[in-house]
Amino acid sequence: MGGFILRYFKGVWATGVISTHDPNIVMLVHTDVPLDLLARQGKKFNWKKPTLCPRCDNCSIWGHGFVLCFLAGYKEGIYLKRYRCFLCRLVVTMKPLGFPKYYRNAKAVIYKTLKYRLCKLKWPDQCSRQRGGNWLRRFISKVRYDFQCLNPERHVIAWLTYCSRKNIPFLA
Repeated sequence: MGGFILRYFKGVWATGVISTHDPNIVMLVHTDVPLDLLARQGKKFNWKKPTLCPRCDNCSIWGHGFVLCFLAGYKEGIYLKRYRCFLCRLVVTMKPLGFPKYYRNAKAVIYKTLKYRLCKLKWPDQCSRQRGGNWLRRFISKVRYDFQCLNPERHVIAWLTYCSRKNIPFLA
């Protein structure tokens, strides 16, 4: 249920609207960070703190620790910074730009792999059949849902190119 919330913080009563969303939901914010520097420094990397909560526009956001994320091209995990909103309790995770939600590969790599598979009818050597198959099934279901195509397999390369050019998330 939605409603108002009143909390005491640093000598000030903060008011806001309680969201009907799950308070423990995690939101990803993509930031432009150098991956090599991030991998080297780990938790000591200086993350840029968001100024406002993406859900309720509250300015009381504080650090909420780190989460270990495994990205393609790195043998060890990379620590991503998390922040939490004081008012609506949203957890915001900072993620490097170009990596879609739930995927450890960059969007450009996924696009090139899918295009190679659709043009050559085989998977590239650096991609496993299982991972590529998951990407392809997800993309075709996304095309079916978003563009209301009855038979997206006929024009799937055109849709893939269109989504990539227009910066439409073709997997999420």
